[in-house]
Amino acid sequence: MGRTNTKNTNTNTNNIVVNVPGQQGLTNISDQLHKLADLRDKGILTESEFNAQKAKLLS
Repeated sequence: MGRTNTKNTNTNTNNIVVNVPGQQGLTNISDQLHKLADLRDKGILTESEFNAQKAKLLS
């Protein structure tokens, strides 16, 4: 069988989901923040959507 993608990024601007199975360490949070920032920089997320998702990750 082929490899499955373990990270899922849903870019719906109302629901951003970055799923990383297993332990949620600081590196994973950092990676997720970088992905969210990239979506913001590309105009997919607004600044307020980015800040809301960042707050969820950091809480």
